[in-house]
Amino acid sequence: MKLKKEYIVLAVLVVALSVYLIAHKQGRLHYKLPRLEQLKRKDITKLTVKNGVSEVTLQRKDGKWVILPEKFPADGSIADEMAEEISTLNLAALAGGAGFESVYGLGSSGAIAVSAYHGDKLLRSFEVGKPSSSGRLTFVKLRGDDRVYYARGNLRETFDKGTKDLRDKTVLSFHDRITGITIEEGRNREVFVKAPPKAIGKTGNGKKGAAPKWLTAAGTKADGGKLDEIITTLSDLSCEGFVPSKTKKDFAHPTYIITLRGVEAYSLSLFRKEGDKYPALSSQSDYPFYLRNWQVETLLKDLDALWAARKETKPIKRGKGGHRV
Repeated sequence: MKLKKEYIVLAVLVVALSVYLIAHKQGRLHYKLPRLEQLKRKDITKLTVKNGVSEVTLQRKDGKWVILPEKFPADGSIADEMAEEISTLNLAALAGGAGFESVYGLGSSGAIAVSAYHGDKLLRSFEVGKPSSSGRLTFVKLRGDDRVYYARGNLRETFDKGTKDLRDKTVLSFHDRITGITIEEGRNREVFVKAPPKAIGKTGNGKKGAAPKWLTAAGTKADGGKLDEIITTLSDLSCEGFVPSKTKKDFAHPTYIITLRGVEAYSLSLFRKEGDKYPALSSQSDYPFYLRNWQVETLLKDLDALWAARKETKPIKRGKGGHRV
């Protein structure tokens, strides 16, 4: 008799559990995802990204992004990617309800708060949590909604960036034809010019005319290969980072000054190595910056080769690594 009662109790529990699971499943299957307003990337003129105590504001003006309040030039490709992810935010499914934010990397446990504006009008605001194990989805919470959703894409990867990551690190860029280069090292100065070809196109016998050649100011032949390498290196130069708490006025007596002349003049000033970094200034950057070791070492090798070709009357003092100091 006792065994029979136990079977009855067990059967009731099984039925109750089944009813609960069915109801719970149906509840999850019949929810409706919020309908997000259609946005276009160009509608977003300002966005804020807050990660813990760090907050960054980006503003687009005249087609370019700047970081406020300093108005640092921002990396346009990164800012555009953020604006694109905001405007095309795509909710895939409901992940859970309120009360378990820490499980999803939301709330005060490490969420990234993202807001987008057109002028001062708020267009969209949400929190970014952890990515899914596959990295193809991310947990998010919408402004004014306690529920947690899956959003398509790894949004954490897109928005987990601070001011250092967002600054435009291109410090020198040009695409015009360079016809003159001046290299200064202390009181030493050498000018190189690209001599025009003797003939343009093909000659009467069908052969191509002579190519331009690099010459010194004295008219002697220069190492065109090294000069062209310098031009290539500087034509699209990006830095490793910017020198904190200093301006261009804080730097004097560069080791080298390289000036290139094309449609405009472009210059790069290299300074003594500080620890494992090389400070530098550029005519196209308002801020002092650090170049990567390999970038500077490559430039120094080319510069050394050019100076070695000169007949210098005074010995040159060299520092560690064999380069002039």
